[in-house]
Amino acid sequence: MKKNALKLFALLLVSLFVMQGCNKSSDPSPADVVKTNLVRTWRLDVSSITVQGIPIASILPTATQIYTPLRLTISENGTYVITGATLAGVAPSGTWALDPANSAKMTLNPGNVIADITNVTTTSMKLGYSFPTAGTAFAALPGASVSAAVGATLVSP
Repeated sequence: MKKNALKLFALLLVSLFVMQGCNKSSDPSPADVVKTNLVRTWRLDVSSITVQGIPIASILPTATQIYTPLRLTISENGTYVITGATLAGVAPSGTWALDPANSAKMTLNPGNVIADITNVTTTSMKLGYSFPTAGTAFAALPGASVSAAVGATLVSP
């Protein structure tokens, strides 16, 4: 009787381990997919840049010359570097992190800039954030006396 109970217990234990192994998913989480797609060098689609919903070319006629060389490199180690031009309100280099509760939000530091990132693929993404306008030409835009919202599409070169 004891032998049968031991065999039954061993069988039950092995079954639990097998069933536990079956529950594991090899599919990456949505946040992992976003992170994988983010890690690369991006360039701005200059024609997509808007400030307060207004195309930047109508605010700044030299926008094409200014922003065409811009590159944003997002590294897997949690750092980023912007070269070729500057982005209003964003430091030229620092760290980045996805919001653990919402992978459509990325924080850039220094500055604690919260960026909305949508439609992230290996070839493009939409980026939006707000920046302080004090002392900038953007302060004169409607509704932008304190801050302005910028949006753009970034593409993988």
